Amino acid sequence: WTPGEEALRLVTAPGSILLRYHASRVYLVMGTKNSSPMPAEVLLDGKPVAKEMWGKDVTAQGEKSYLLFKDYRLYHAIDSQGKYGEHVFEIIFEEPNAEVYSVECG
Repeated sequence: WTPGEEALRLVTAPGSILLRYHASRVYLVMGTKNSSPMPAEVLLDGKPVAKEMWGKDVTAQGEKSYLLFKDYRLYHAIDSQGKYGEHVFEIIFEEPNAEVYSVECG
């Protein structure tokens, strides 16, 4: 990761962000200048995110949960439907050039 004026940029893949939180939702403000959407695997407590906890930007490929991103915007990763709890969120970027501006919990 290389720090910039406003964001962290993943220069060499793979790379990840690990966050311990106590909340109901997790959001990321991020994007990439790549020409096509990039997958990032998301884990909750070390496991793929259960479908009932998916934020609107999470999907599955086989047994894994992913967030596909491209445009610079707010991505909704985790939504436990108002059930607050302590968890560990991890997002694993498999390709370089991800730019992460913030990770927010609510």
